Amino acid sequence: MGLFVFAVSVILMADSDVDTVFWSIALYLFIGRVGVALISPSLNAVALAALPPSQLTRGAGAVNLCLMLGGSCGINTLVVVLERRVEFHSAAFTSTQTSGNNATREMLGAVRGLLNEGGIPQGLRDPLALDYLGDVVNAQANTLGFQDGFIAVGVVSMCSILPVLLLRRRHRARA
Repeated sequence: MGLFVFAVSVILMADSDVDTVFWSIALYLFIGRVGVALISPSLNAVALAALPPSQLTRGAGAVNLCLMLGGSCGINTLVVVLERRVEFHSAAFTSTQTSGNNATREMLGAVRGLLNEGGIPQGLRDPLALDYLGDVVNAQANTLGFQDGFIAVGVVSMCSILPVLLLRRRHRARA
């Protein structure tokens, strides 16, 4: 159940963007932490029940090692996925920012107009507008990269439910 709750919270986070309010993200994180809290005790109980009493101490150590190792490897993997996906989305968005793109031209024109109204000298308007465009592209690439990362974590969490169910089934068959 804990894995399922965690996976649901991560999938909810995957739908977040810059317009998502803080309390929604806090709620998703809270739900995820409840799921994580439910994982360890039940996983320990099922895993250790499959062992003979003489192996319980080694089994407890192995289960805790796997939990810690999985957590640290998972975070490292998420960082790699995040970096690669942000790079991918950034390259994709950047390739569309050409003079032939009407949306880009309109945005740059609107930013130049705002800079003009703000009294910014003519020679600085184009570089500042282009810098702003780069910031917008970067923000959008980061948003999509994080969404992809959360989807990846959700998929891995859902996939990890199968081995847990098999372990539980084996435990029930022994009992």
